[in-house]
Amino acid sequence: MKRDSLCRQLEQKYSLTVDNGRDQKSDKAINENAMNFEAQTGQESLFGYSQRHKPAILAALENSKSWSDCHRVFLQYGFTLKLHGNGLIIQAVGGKHSIKASGFDRSISKAKLEKRFGAFTSAAPTRLAEIGKLRREIHRRPILQRPKSGQTVPAIQNGNG
Repeated sequence: MKRDSLCRQLEQKYSLTVDNGRDQKSDKAINENAMNFEAQTGQESLFGYSQRHKPAILAALENSKSWSDCHRVFLQYGFTLKLHGNGLIIQAVGGKHSIKASGFDRSISKAKLEKRFGAFTSAAPTRLAEIGKLRREIHRRPILQRPKSGQTVPAIQNGNG
């Protein structure tokens, strides 16, 4: 146990990459499938995209007063909110990929949202027709930059690419 805390201190002191130690706690929790997708493709996953926009989505949800408002917030970021089993999923509009709503943030679990807005109601068809107006295209960022011919990786990391 002392060794692990010493490793964490040294990693922080010398700005090293944090090793997967016993007491490592990540601020940006990422699920394993998303991590694998990002590692294999070099593209941001749907989970990564949602986490990047999480502060703005949660702030907008604070002002929501109904399911209609809630659906509007998600549509603005290219998502729909749907029932799945006993919970909710956040799905990319026009896509097949989704994430659990409670996995995105515990404050938007089905139980907590139903406590705020009453029984779940799906987005109205007129609301879905507004997708063209409100929908923000989901642009996933590349995770890694590939070095140009003759360029070293540290040059890219320092912004000289």
